[in-house]
Amino acid sequence: MHAEVLPLERISIWGRTPAHAAQCRRDLESLLPRVAVSTVASPAKLAGQVHLLITVTPSRQPLLWAADLQPRTHISAGGSDSAGKQELAPEILRRASLLQVDSPV
Repeated sequence: MHAEVLPLERISIWGRTPAHAAQCRRDLESLLPRVAVSTVASPAKLAGQVHLLITVTPSRQPLLWAADLQPRTHISAGGSDSAGKQELAPEILRRASLLQVDSPV
């Protein structure tokens, strides 16, 4: 979706399962042949390289911390969609200049 509206030059991917991340990379390369797609070794490494960060994980503990992020990074967090899920450290949410949620609970 983001590639439809933004002039993306590169996409970096991290996943808990390297084989799944590699498959996602291959899928994106075929869908977006003009975009450089790569995998990275850790969520922190990825967050240090980007200004647009998309998370989609069922994690029950933070995978990203405020210190991992570059200033002015936009985050679309789709994985924390039910009670007990928490892919972002609370400090990230406290520091956000804008926080939009689909459900307050």
